[in-house]
Amino acid sequence: MTNTKQRFFELDAIRGLAALAVVFYHYTTRYNDFYPRNEMFGDFEFKYGYLGVNLFFIISGFVIYLTLDKCTKLSDFGIKRVIRLYPAYIIGVLLTFTIVAVFGLAGQEVGLNEAIINLSMLSGFLNVPYVDGAYWSLTIELTFYFIMALLFFWKLLNKIEVFSLLWLSVGFIHLTIPDALYQNLRSYIELMGILNFCHLFIAGIMFYLLRTNYHKKYYGVLILCLVYEFLLNGVLLGSIVLSFFILFYFIVLGKLHFLNHKGLVFLGTISYSLYLVHQNIGYVILNNMDSWNLTHPLYIVIPILISILLASLVTFYIEKPIQSYLLKRYTTMKGEKVYKSRRKAV
Repeated sequence: MTNTKQRFFELDAIRGLAALAVVFYHYTTRYNDFYPRNEMFGDFEFKYGYLGVNLFFIISGFVIYLTLDKCTKLSDFGIKRVIRLYPAYIIGVLLTFTIVAVFGLAGQEVGLNEAIINLSMLSGFLNVPYVDGAYWSLTIELTFYFIMALLFFWKLLNKIEVFSLLWLSVGFIHLTIPDALYQNLRSYIELMGILNFCHLFIAGIMFYLLRTNYHKKYYGVLILCLVYEFLLNGVLLGSIVLSFFILFYFIVLGKLHFLNHKGLVFLGTISYSLYLVHQNIGYVILNNMDSWNLTHPLYIVIPILISILLASLVTFYIEKPIQSYLLKRYTTMKGEKVYKSRRKAV
Protein backbone atom coordinates (compact mmCIF):
# COMPACT_ATOMS: atom_id res chain seq x y z
CA MET A 1 0.00 0.00 0.00
CA THR A 2 0.96 3.62 -0.43
CA ASN A 3 2.98 5.06 2.42
CA THR A 4 2.38 8.77 2.66
CA LYS A 5 3.44 11.24 5.29
CA GLN A 6 1.53 14.13 3.80
CA ARG A 7 -0.77 15.99 6.15
CA PHE A 8 -4.02 17.16 4.63
CA PHE A 9 -4.60 20.58 6.16
CA GLU A 10 -7.82 20.86 4.18
CA LEU A 11 -9.22 18.09 6.38
CA ASP A 12 -8.25 20.04 9.51
CA ALA A 13 -10.16 23.04 8.18
CA ILE A 14 -13.22 20.97 7.29
CA ARG A 15 -13.11 19.26 10.68
CA GLY A 16 -13.09 22.66 12.36
CA LEU A 17 -16.04 23.91 10.30
CA ALA A 18 -17.94 20.68 11.00
CA ALA A 19 -17.39 21.11 14.75
CA LEU A 20 -18.58 24.71 14.56
CA ALA A 21 -21.70 23.59 12.66
CA VAL A 22 -22.50 21.12 15.44
CA VAL A 23 -22.00 23.86 18.05
CA PHE A 24 -24.43 26.16 16.21
CA TYR A 25 -26.95 23.32 15.97
CA HIS A 26 -26.81 22.55 19.68
CA TYR A 27 -27.06 26.19 20.75
CA THR A 28 -29.78 27.32 18.32
CA THR A 29 -31.88 24.18 17.85
CA ARG A 30 -31.18 21.29 20.20
CA TYR A 31 -31.12 23.50 23.29
CA ASN A 32 -34.63 24.73 22.52
CA ASP A 33 -35.79 21.11 22.20
CA PHE A 34 -34.63 20.48 25.77
CA TYR A 35 -35.71 23.84 27.20
CA PRO A 36 -38.51 25.18 24.95
CA ARG A 37 -39.67 27.75 27.53
CA ASN A 38 -36.39 29.64 27.26
CA GLU A 39 -36.82 30.47 23.55
CA MET A 40 -33.18 31.35 23.04
CA PHE A 41 -32.26 33.41 19.95
CA GLY A 42 -35.83 33.70 18.64
CA ASP A 43 -36.35 32.13 15.21
CA PHE A 44 -32.62 31.82 14.51
CA GLU A 45 -31.91 28.15 13.88
CA PHE A 46 -29.13 26.05 12.38
CA LYS A 47 -31.15 22.86 12.35
CA TYR A 48 -28.99 20.91 9.92
CA GLY A 49 -25.76 21.65 11.75
CA TYR A 50 -25.85 18.17 13.30
CA LEU A 51 -24.79 16.86 9.89
CA GLY A 52 -21.34 18.10 10.80
CA VAL A 53 -21.07 14.71 12.51
CA ASN A 54 -21.55 13.08 9.10
CA LEU A 55 -18.56 15.08 7.91
CA PHE A 56 -16.59 13.80 10.91
CA PHE A 57 -17.37 10.23 9.89
CA ILE A 58 -16.24 10.77 6.30
CA ILE A 59 -13.04 12.37 7.59
CA SER A 60 -12.54 9.42 9.96
CA GLY A 61 -12.81 6.96 7.08
CA PHE A 62 -10.13 8.92 5.23
CA VAL A 63 -7.81 9.41 8.21
CA ILE A 64 -8.11 5.95 9.80
CA TYR A 65 -7.34 4.20 6.53
CA LEU A 66 -4.41 6.60 6.05
CA THR A 67 -3.20 5.75 9.57
CA LEU A 68 -3.46 2.01 9.04
CA ASP A 69 -1.75 2.46 5.68
CA LYS A 70 1.33 3.64 7.61
CA CYS A 71 1.14 1.09 10.45
CA THR A 72 3.21 -2.07 10.55
CA LYS A 73 1.73 -3.43 13.79
CA LEU A 74 -1.81 -3.42 15.11
CA SER A 75 -0.55 -2.44 18.56
CA ASP A 76 0.82 0.80 17.09
CA PHE A 77 -2.61 1.68 15.78
CA GLY A 78 -4.36 0.85 19.04
CA ILE A 79 -1.93 2.67 21.31
CA LYS A 80 -1.76 5.76 19.12
CA ARG A 81 -5.57 5.91 18.94
CA VAL A 82 -5.75 5.74 22.74
CA ILE A 83 -3.17 8.52 23.02
CA ARG A 84 -5.06 10.56 20.46
CA LEU A 85 -8.53 10.18 21.97
CA TYR A 86 -8.34 9.74 25.71
CA PRO A 87 -6.46 12.75 27.17
CA ALA A 88 -8.93 15.36 25.89
CA TYR A 89 -11.86 12.99 26.41
CA ILE A 90 -11.12 12.35 30.08
CA ILE A 91 -10.73 16.08 30.69
CA GLY A 92 -13.98 16.71 28.80
CA VAL A 93 -15.86 14.19 30.94
CA LEU A 94 -14.46 15.56 34.20
CA LEU A 95 -15.13 19.19 33.25
CA THR A 96 -18.63 18.55 31.97
CA PHE A 97 -19.65 16.37 34.91
CA THR A 98 -18.28 18.87 37.44
CA ILE A 99 -19.89 21.96 35.89
CA VAL A 100 -23.26 20.25 35.45
CA ALA A 101 -23.10 18.91 39.04
CA VAL A 102 -22.29 22.37 40.43
CA PHE A 103 -24.66 24.53 38.35
CA GLY A 104 -27.33 21.95 37.47
CA LEU A 105 -28.78 21.07 34.09
CA ALA A 106 -32.22 19.51 34.27
CA GLY A 107 -32.52 16.33 32.26
CA GLN A 108 -28.79 16.12 31.46
CA GLU A 109 -27.37 15.13 34.83
CA VAL A 110 -25.80 11.72 35.52
CA GLY A 111 -24.62 10.06 38.71
CA LEU A 112 -21.02 9.68 39.86
CA ASN A 113 -20.92 5.96 39.02
CA GLU A 114 -22.19 6.66 35.52
CA ALA A 115 -19.60 9.40 35.10
CA ILE A 116 -16.82 7.00 36.14
CA ILE A 117 -18.01 4.48 33.54
CA ASN A 118 -18.04 7.30 30.98
CA LEU A 119 -14.31 7.75 31.52
CA SER A 120 -13.77 4.44 29.72
CA MET A 121 -15.49 5.78 26.58
CA LEU A 122 -17.49 2.54 26.58
CA SER A 123 -20.72 3.85 28.11
CA GLY A 124 -22.57 3.56 24.80
CA PHE A 125 -21.80 -0.16 24.65
CA LEU A 126 -22.82 -0.63 28.28
CA ASN A 127 -26.14 1.23 27.96
CA VAL A 128 -24.99 3.86 30.47
CA PRO A 129 -26.14 7.48 29.97
CA TYR A 130 -23.54 9.79 28.47
CA VAL A 131 -22.11 12.60 30.59
CA ASP A 132 -22.66 14.72 27.49
CA GLY A 133 -25.09 13.81 24.72
CA ALA A 134 -22.52 14.67 22.05
CA TYR A 135 -20.46 11.65 23.08
CA TRP A 136 -22.80 9.26 21.25
CA SER A 137 -20.70 9.64 18.10
CA LEU A 138 -17.62 8.29 19.90
CA THR A 139 -19.40 4.95 20.26
CA ILE A 140 -19.82 4.89 16.48
CA GLU A 141 -16.17 5.87 15.99
CA LEU A 142 -14.90 3.12 18.30
CA THR A 143 -16.98 0.54 16.48
CA PHE A 144 -15.47 1.65 13.18
CA TYR A 145 -11.95 1.46 14.66
CA PHE A 146 -12.63 -2.09 15.83
CA ILE A 147 -13.87 -3.16 12.39
CA MET A 148 -10.84 -1.62 10.70
CA ALA A 149 -8.49 -3.18 13.25
CA LEU A 150 -9.96 -6.60 12.46
CA LEU A 151 -9.39 -6.05 8.75
CA PHE A 152 -5.79 -5.03 9.47
CA PHE A 153 -5.26 -8.09 11.69
CA TRP A 154 -6.70 -10.41 9.03
CA LYS A 155 -4.61 -8.66 6.34
CA LEU A 156 -7.71 -7.69 4.37
CA LEU A 157 -7.13 -3.95 4.00
CA ASN A 158 -5.91 -4.47 0.45
CA LYS A 159 -9.38 -5.88 -0.28
CA ILE A 160 -11.17 -2.93 1.27
CA GLU A 161 -13.37 -2.25 -1.77
CA VAL A 162 -14.66 -5.85 -1.67
CA PHE A 163 -15.34 -5.61 2.07
CA SER A 164 -17.02 -2.24 1.51
CA LEU A 165 -19.38 -3.77 -1.05
CA LEU A 166 -20.23 -6.58 1.37
CA TRP A 167 -20.78 -4.07 4.18
CA LEU A 168 -23.07 -1.95 2.01
CA SER A 169 -24.93 -5.08 0.91
CA VAL A 170 -25.72 -5.88 4.54
CA GLY A 171 -26.96 -2.31 4.88
CA PHE A 172 -29.19 -2.53 1.81
CA ILE A 173 -30.66 -5.81 3.04
CA HIS A 174 -31.19 -4.23 6.46
CA LEU A 175 -33.14 -1.39 4.82
CA THR A 176 -35.43 -3.69 2.89
CA ILE A 177 -36.34 -6.25 5.55
CA PRO A 178 -39.54 -5.26 7.43
CA ASP A 179 -39.02 -4.41 11.08
CA ALA A 180 -41.50 -7.05 12.22
CA LEU A 181 -39.31 -9.88 10.91
CA TYR A 182 -36.40 -9.15 13.21
CA GLN A 183 -37.51 -6.37 15.52
CA ASN A 184 -35.57 -7.68 18.52
CA LEU A 185 -32.30 -7.84 16.56
CA ARG A 186 -32.61 -4.59 14.61
CA SER A 187 -30.94 -2.22 17.09
CA TYR A 188 -28.18 -4.75 17.81
CA ILE A 189 -27.40 -5.22 14.12
CA GLU A 190 -27.46 -1.46 13.52
CA LEU A 191 -25.02 -0.88 16.38
CA MET A 192 -22.57 -3.66 15.55
CA GLY A 193 -22.57 -2.85 11.85
CA ILE A 194 -23.00 0.94 12.39
CA LEU A 195 -25.41 0.62 9.47
CA ASN A 196 -26.77 4.15 9.80
CA PHE A 197 -23.31 5.56 9.13
CA CYS A 198 -21.17 2.86 7.50
CA HIS A 199 -21.52 4.43 4.05
CA LEU A 200 -19.91 7.64 5.33
CA PHE A 201 -16.83 5.85 6.66
CA ILE A 202 -16.62 3.83 3.45
CA ALA A 203 -16.84 7.02 1.40
CA GLY A 204 -13.93 8.52 3.35
CA ILE A 205 -11.85 5.42 2.62
CA MET A 206 -12.68 5.61 -1.08
CA PHE A 207 -11.70 9.27 -1.24
CA TYR A 208 -8.37 8.43 0.38
CA LEU A 209 -7.78 5.67 -2.16
CA LEU A 210 -8.70 8.00 -5.02
CA ARG A 211 -6.16 10.50 -3.70
CA THR A 212 -3.33 8.00 -3.33
CA ASN A 213 -4.08 5.18 -5.79
CA TYR A 214 -6.53 6.35 -8.45
CA HIS A 215 -8.85 3.70 -9.89
CA LYS A 216 -12.32 3.98 -11.44
CA LYS A 217 -13.70 1.17 -9.26
CA TYR A 218 -13.69 3.51 -6.27
CA TYR A 219 -16.25 5.73 -8.02
CA GLY A 220 -18.64 2.78 -8.18
CA VAL A 221 -18.42 2.29 -4.42
CA LEU A 222 -18.96 6.02 -3.85
CA ILE A 223 -22.09 5.96 -6.02
CA LEU A 224 -23.44 3.05 -3.97
CA CYS A 225 -22.71 5.03 -0.79
CA LEU A 226 -24.77 7.92 -2.15
CA VAL A 227 -27.65 5.64 -3.15
CA TYR A 228 -27.56 4.18 0.35
CA GLU A 229 -27.69 7.67 1.88
CA PHE A 230 -30.71 8.70 -0.20
CA LEU A 231 -32.57 5.49 0.66
CA LEU A 232 -31.69 5.81 4.33
CA ASN A 233 -32.37 9.51 4.92
CA GLY A 234 -34.32 10.87 1.97
CA VAL A 235 -33.72 13.49 -0.71
CA LEU A 236 -33.00 16.55 1.43
CA LEU A 237 -30.38 15.03 3.73
CA GLY A 238 -29.05 12.97 0.84
CA SER A 239 -28.48 16.16 -1.13
CA ILE A 240 -26.53 17.67 1.75
CA VAL A 241 -24.35 14.56 2.01
CA LEU A 242 -23.89 14.74 -1.77
CA SER A 243 -22.43 18.22 -1.27
CA PHE A 244 -20.01 16.70 1.27
CA PHE A 245 -18.93 14.16 -1.34
CA ILE A 246 -18.35 16.95 -3.86
CA LEU A 247 -16.28 18.78 -1.25
CA PHE A 248 -14.11 15.72 -0.70
CA TYR A 249 -13.77 15.16 -4.41
CA PHE A 250 -12.26 18.63 -4.75
CA ILE A 251 -9.86 17.73 -1.95
CA VAL A 252 -8.88 14.63 -3.91
CA LEU A 253 -8.20 16.85 -6.91
CA GLY A 254 -6.13 19.21 -4.75
CA LYS A 255 -8.43 22.15 -5.48
CA LEU A 256 -9.11 23.29 -1.92
CA HIS A 257 -5.68 24.47 -0.83
CA PHE A 258 -7.22 27.84 0.04
CA LEU A 259 -8.71 26.13 3.11
CA ASN A 260 -5.17 25.91 4.46
CA HIS A 261 -5.78 29.13 6.37
CA LYS A 262 -4.41 29.73 9.86
CA GLY A 263 -7.81 30.48 11.35
CA LEU A 264 -9.47 27.40 9.88
CA VAL A 265 -6.54 25.12 10.71
CA PHE A 266 -6.60 26.46 14.29
CA LEU A 267 -10.31 25.68 14.49
CA GLY A 268 -9.54 22.19 13.19
CA THR A 269 -6.78 21.76 15.77
CA ILE A 270 -9.17 22.44 18.66
CA SER A 271 -12.18 20.74 17.03
CA TYR A 272 -12.00 17.53 19.07
CA SER A 273 -11.84 19.38 22.38
CA LEU A 274 -14.50 21.80 21.17
CA TYR A 275 -16.80 18.90 20.36
CA LEU A 276 -16.17 17.36 23.79
CA VAL A 277 -16.78 20.43 25.95
CA HIS A 278 -19.31 22.57 24.11
CA GLN A 279 -22.71 20.95 24.58
CA ASN A 280 -23.75 20.62 28.22
CA ILE A 281 -21.35 23.29 29.42
CA GLY A 282 -22.81 25.54 26.73
CA TYR A 283 -26.33 24.69 27.90
CA VAL A 284 -25.39 25.78 31.43
CA ILE A 285 -24.19 29.09 29.98
CA LEU A 286 -27.38 29.44 27.93
CA ASN A 287 -29.54 28.81 31.00
CA ASN A 288 -27.79 31.65 32.79
CA MET A 289 -28.03 33.90 29.74
CA ASP A 290 -31.77 33.28 29.67
CA SER A 291 -32.09 34.33 33.30
CA TRP A 292 -30.24 37.57 32.39
CA ASN A 293 -32.48 38.04 29.32
CA LEU A 294 -29.55 37.71 26.89
CA THR A 295 -31.63 35.99 24.22
CA HIS A 296 -30.98 38.11 21.11
CA PRO A 297 -29.34 36.09 18.27
CA LEU A 298 -26.19 38.25 18.49
CA TYR A 299 -25.56 36.94 22.00
CA ILE A 300 -24.82 33.48 20.62
CA VAL A 301 -21.22 34.65 20.33
CA ILE A 302 -20.96 34.42 24.14
CA PRO A 303 -21.26 30.62 24.56
CA ILE A 304 -19.39 30.04 21.29
CA LEU A 305 -16.40 32.16 22.33
CA ILE A 306 -16.36 30.62 25.82
CA SER A 307 -16.45 27.12 24.30
CA ILE A 308 -13.65 27.97 21.85
CA LEU A 309 -11.56 29.44 24.69
CA LEU A 310 -12.14 26.39 26.88
CA ALA A 311 -11.35 24.03 23.99
CA SER A 312 -8.16 25.97 23.24
CA LEU A 313 -7.00 25.69 26.85
CA VAL A 314 -7.73 21.96 26.92
CA THR A 315 -6.02 21.40 23.56
CA PHE A 316 -2.81 23.38 24.05
CA TYR A 317 -2.25 23.13 27.80
CA ILE A 318 -3.53 19.65 28.59
CA GLU A 319 -4.18 17.47 25.53
CA LYS A 320 -1.10 18.28 23.42
CA PRO A 321 1.45 18.12 26.29
CA ILE A 322 0.04 14.80 27.52
CA GLN A 323 0.00 13.37 24.00
CA SER A 324 3.57 14.52 23.40
CA TYR A 325 4.75 12.93 26.64
CA LEU A 326 2.93 9.64 26.02
CA LEU A 327 4.14 9.38 22.42
CA LYS A 328 7.75 9.99 23.52
CA ARG A 329 7.41 7.34 26.23
CA TYR A 330 5.91 4.88 23.76
CA THR A 331 8.63 5.57 21.18
CA THR A 332 11.31 5.12 23.84
CA MET A 333 9.80 1.84 25.03
CA LYS A 334 9.61 0.56 21.45
CA GLY A 335 13.25 1.49 20.91
CA GLU A 336 14.30 -0.30 24.09
CA LYS A 337 12.42 -3.46 23.06
CA VAL A 338 14.06 -3.43 19.63
CA TYR A 339 17.48 -2.93 21.23
CA LYS A 340 16.94 -5.80 23.69
CA SER A 341 15.72 -8.15 20.97
CA ARG A 342 18.78 -7.36 18.86
CA ARG A 343 21.07 -7.97 21.84
CA LYS A 344 19.47 -11.36 22.40
CA ALA A 345 19.86 -12.21 18.73
CA VAL A 346 23.59 -11.42 18.95
